[in-house]
Amino acid sequence: MRIEEVASTTKAQRIATHTHIKGLGLADDGSALPIAAGFVGQVEAREACGIVVDMIRAKKMAGRALLLAGAPGTGLMMINHCCMCCAWVHKRRLF
Repeated sequence: MRIEEVASTTKAQRIATHTHIKGLGLADDGSALPIAAGFVGQVEAREACGIVVDMIRAKKMAGRALLLAGAPGTGLMMINHCCMCCAWVHKRRLF
């Protein structure tokens, strides 16, 4: 008896989560806009992450960790992803 692996004929496609998020949705003064950059609400969290992004840009957050705590389904991963992407884009000078 021979066992062979059969390749699937369906096309595999992977879609990343939170692709609709384009930034933290902050105004120039650091305050969160009510609806901006794919975010709705979470004003305090977005403003706090804006401060963290500014600290990363000023090179005052090197080698330190950031803990986001909260209940499941409240958007912690989305805010974390956006915060790190904003900092990374600035590091690569594409921002």
